[in-house]
Amino acid sequence: MIPPSRPAVRPTFRRLVPAVLGIAAIVAGMLPVPSAGPGGPVLVANAAVVVPFTPAGREQLAPGVFREIGSMTTAPTSLQAVNIVEVDAFDPVISFEAALSNDRVTGLERTSRIAARKSSEGHRAIAAVNADVWASATALNSHAPNGLHIQDGELMVASSSAPATFGIGPDRRAMLGSVRINALATSVSGNTFPVTRINQRRRAGELVLYTPRWGRSTETSGGSEVILSGATLPISPTGSWTAVVNQVRTGMGDSPTAPGTLVLSGTGSAAAFIDALAPGQSITLTISITPGWEGVTQAVSGREWIVRDGATYIWPRAASADVAHPRSAIGIRADGRVVIATVDGRRSGHSTGVALADLAELMKSRGAIQAINLDGGGSTSLALRQPGDVGVSLVNRPSGAAERSVTNSLIVFSSAPTGPLATAAITRSDGLPDSTVVTGSTIDFRVKAMDAAFNGVPLGGQPIAWWADGAGTIDATGRFRAAGLGSATVVAQVGVVQAMRTLNIVPDTIAPIAVAPIHRFGVGSQVAPDAVPIQVRWSSARDVGAGVAAYALRSATGGAPWTDVALPSPTTRQLDVTVMPGSSQRFGVAATDGAGNVGTFADGAAFGVQLLAETSSAARFSGSWKQVAGGDHLDGAYRYAAKAGTSVRVTVTGSQFGWVAPVGPTFGAARVYVNGRYVATVSLYRSAAASRQIVWAQAWSSSQRRTIEIRVTGTKGHPAVAIDGALVIDRPPPAPAPLPTAAEAPASISP
Repeated sequence: MIPPSRPAVRPTFRRLVPAVLGIAAIVAGMLPVPSAGPGGPVLVANAAVVVPFTPAGREQLAPGVFREIGSMTTAPTSLQAVNIVEVDAFDPVISFEAALSNDRVTGLERTSRIAARKSSEGHRAIAAVNADVWASATALNSHAPNGLHIQDGELMVASSSAPATFGIGPDRRAMLGSVRINALATSVSGNTFPVTRINQRRRAGELVLYTPRWGRSTETSGGSEVILSGATLPISPTGSWTAVVNQVRTGMGDSPTAPGTLVLSGTGSAAAFIDALAPGQSITLTISITPGWEGVTQAVSGREWIVRDGATYIWPRAASADVAHPRSAIGIRADGRVVIATVDGRRSGHSTGVALADLAELMKSRGAIQAINLDGGGSTSLALRQPGDVGVSLVNRPSGAAERSVTNSLIVFSSAPTGPLATAAITRSDGLPDSTVVTGSTIDFRVKAMDAAFNGVPLGGQPIAWWADGAGTIDATGRFRAAGLGSATVVAQVGVVQAMRTLNIVPDTIAPIAVAPIHRFGVGSQVAPDAVPIQVRWSSARDVGAGVAAYALRSATGGAPWTDVALPSPTTRQLDVTVMPGSSQRFGVAATDGAGNVGTFADGAAFGVQLLAETSSAARFSGSWKQVAGGDHLDGAYRYAAKAGTSVRVTVTGSQFGWVAPVGPTFGAARVYVNGRYVATVSLYRSAAASRQIVWAQAWSSSQRRTIEIRVTGTKGHPAVAIDGALVIDRPPPAPAPLPTAAEAPASISP
């Protein structure tokens, strides 16, 4: 989620003149365009699109619903991964639905999960995209969408602002506008007070209406609240409701929001309005919506306008507007079709993200004459029912480690019932509709069966016959090998149904993408005072063509330049090296593919190794430990204990820890604990004696202060357990301060 933007000045409104654009606005259900002013909206033309969106594949997901995948390039040379969904809102089997997480306001849920939960036979989720921004993921009362949420005609969330909003009218028409809800509470005595929010977190001085959609209780503290009953629910975007006062809770908050009841909550003058009410009195709620939106059935708000009447139009304009982020957008074409777009971001080598002007260019290139930016950042999520599937699956790559839970989503459904097998599609195992294939690459294809409405149906165990013509071959399992340049046609036969897919085979000009190496202590290796054994290893590089032919490893110590590290073979992905304790160390990996494309280096984080003797103040010995002197040990001696339960605790800060000890036939086992939790039993027994061995090591995902305890088990016949020292990997040590220049050096003083 990108922090929500807030305009400093509320703009006035005016009507644009050109007839064509005016007609387009009516088609799209638009409100007048806000005029420019200090801090207000501005027309912009600062897009950094170098290469416009280029589709790499197109497929039909349902009647009237198509998906395109492709890319665009933004300055200077950033390749962006783009997904486009185009929807005919007027197709009789297609519908849009706004969906709250878990069907209530106080909660968050993944977009793909919301769509799956609401999908059923005759009501199949086809596409789902994240929608609005919310305040915080840590507090229930901050989970509400920031803008408007209308679901099946029920007004579930609203504020007194007028955010950019997408909606569906009663005639199935898609609409975009700056939509405002006005609400007023009137007591039996004629006192009135504006309702600032509906099912949003209460702020100072506000009167807020809570419905059962909110959650179990108002989640408020202090103020005054009145519990109302008797109103005909649910509430809608326009109308009047009369309710009866059940209970006035002066100076109290967190009232229950039980089914069939409403709660008004306020502080300051709003609380005074509530305190003047009495049980048994009636109170009237009057709600209205921006003209033209009275019959809206579904609505979700977004963050900013990005396209108004065919022109790039960024409003409100926050600092995040000009920063590259993952993005989600929705727009309407002149013919009424809806365009949904996501752009991945914050993923080096995949997609970096775009600014709002770039997103506007993308939407205009797909025909959108009106468009808004939805929540983005880590929230950008697009789930689709791909050809032949029954359920939806995530198709974009969120910037975080996984799909993020969000406050609400917009879902496209198909009401077409599942019928018999009518057609089939050849799909890639990676789920991409891309028909461009790099020569030398291997792709696994599979067949998915569908009915006439593109609903997935089972193959029923029917055999699949594969063949290919052109520049490639395919085996009996559907594995295709691109050989040469040009085109190839892949065909699959299932009974009487035949599927065909044409591929465009292009030269391999894409360099492999390497993965930054990791480093681990070399367990079983011998430590020297000036050389700690480290194992450097890395995962396979990603390559879409001929495959990786060679890797290159480089290292840098302290502030010295990078130097090449020789590998035993071109495809080695693991190497044992030694590093000097107390110095900064870093490793990087690059890959070259079989076509000669050389990738850039992926460099790991800098780190430092600390070598601690057993005499270090970090070690605390418990029980009877004896010292054995000898020149073959780290500081000329080691300590050992033989009685079960005897222990040593070493407290360090770092992301990796290694235990250094002598081994041999006279040594036994110990149990190892980290912060009091058992993690391993380590035996120091070996048939031949050796000193300064790394006998156990552990790596963690973060650098923290931890206590490692080594507890003697008392192995029968050879109970001794020893410690010669400890190894710690942490952030690199600080660089030495530079020597002063002649101008900075203190002047000498002559006697």
